[in-house]
Amino acid sequence: MRMPKLAARWARYCVAGGAMLTGAYLWGVPGSLSHPVPGPEIQEASVVPANRQSLTVQMFGPDVLGFYSSCSYLAMPSGGTPPYSYEWKRDGVTVSTSEWYTMPSVTTSGFGLAVYITDAASGFTYDSKYVFYDPDDRSGNCGPI
Repeated sequence: MRMPKLAARWARYCVAGGAMLTGAYLWGVPGSLSHPVPGPEIQEASVVPANRQSLTVQMFGPDVLGFYSSCSYLAMPSGGTPPYSYEWKRDGVTVSTSEWYTMPSVTTSGFGLAVYITDAASGFTYDSKYVFYDPDDRSGNCGPI
């Protein structure tokens, strides 16, 4: 008995959850799209979200602080795959791992502030700024955002 030749084809198939499954499949009869038969020739298949948005983050908080100001900063990530992890760094030193960073009173100088976000799919992004110090502002209020 002679077996029909099998044809290898690459195809994209929509699967549940808005993802695309890409991989090689062997079809029983060339030209027929019925009954895909996975075989040893399938090297790999990967699932890639079809509607995944790029991960971005925006930092909210004052750009200028006065003498003894103690202010909070908020990271607002969007896109990517929740949940998100947070890492705030002040002049390169980790100071918080939450959505918010509330800094202690400023008494001497400005500083660099950055927030790094990682999502559940290992996406990564960050936002940073330099926060200026105004020694003449003794109100203790947070400066302009």
